[in-house]
Amino acid sequence: MSCHLVYGRLRDCIVRLEQELSFQRPTPPVCESGCAIVLPLGIFNGEARFQLFKRDYLDRARDLGLLPRTLESPYDLDMLLSYLRQGFQDGMPENGGLGNPALGIVTFLTPLDDTWAELTKHRITTLSPLDSMPAGCDVGKILDELGLPYQDTNGWLIELRTSLPLNEIVNHSGKRGRCAAPTVIESIEHDYFRHWPNRTDDDRYGRTLHFQTLRGGLPDGAGRPEIIVDHIPGSVLASGFEVSILGRIPGRQIPPPSTVATHLVGRQDPYDLIKEICARL
Repeated sequence: MSCHLVYGRLRDCIVRLEQELSFQRPTPPVCESGCAIVLPLGIFNGEARFQLFKRDYLDRARDLGLLPRTLESPYDLDMLLSYLRQGFQDGMPENGGLGNPALGIVTFLTPLDDTWAELTKHRITTLSPLDSMPAGCDVGKILDELGLPYQDTNGWLIELRTSLPLNEIVNHSGKRGRCAAPTVIESIEHDYFRHWPNRTDDDRYGRTLHFQTLRGGLPDGAGRPEIIVDHIPGSVLASGFEVSILGRIPGRQIPPPSTVATHLVGRQDPYDLIKEICARL
């Protein structure tokens, strides 16, 4: 059964049960230790549909040779870091940032814990032209943990990290800022499902779908803890987050969305699935 068919049937069931359902997101977690956002380089350099920086900043950087076309040396990586950091200061559009609640687009964050520190211990934050080419992190493992489908071997993975408590990020976001654990509603805009924990869990984080589950590696499918924020303004990204390069995206096998849907929904009837969701609200 295709994902579109599954979602279509779920939508029909939701309509039938609309009096019983509440779409209020689960109570958000408390995150005092800081968090990280993982993004593909394409949203910074003009290669993706959504661009975080202004077009004139991107064009000017290209014209002046400040945005490397390839990343094959420590000099290229150091230049990219300079381009990214300057972009957060000079290249953000007015009222820009990550997330657009009017379009249902949210920003996913993962907390800074010991596991994340180990996963990202080789992140690239500074370089000298005399350095050897750094290996970076095990990006394939990071993508598996986060349930992200990137597999472009010409692409690179960027991390934005902050020590700001989560409530401070949300407070700076004004009326457009809201924090929660991900639900099934957020997954509709993604090929890969982000699910939230059982009501018995105390931490209130959502959980990504770990890709190794779909290759027989993990039984329960739980990946990284995750939070969603509707909008993070460019001013907060510029003043409160530091940027690093995690590494090059490897060639990897990505399970098709139908496999993900089958794993999560199985043969359960959508009506029964919605009833189960109702019981958790």
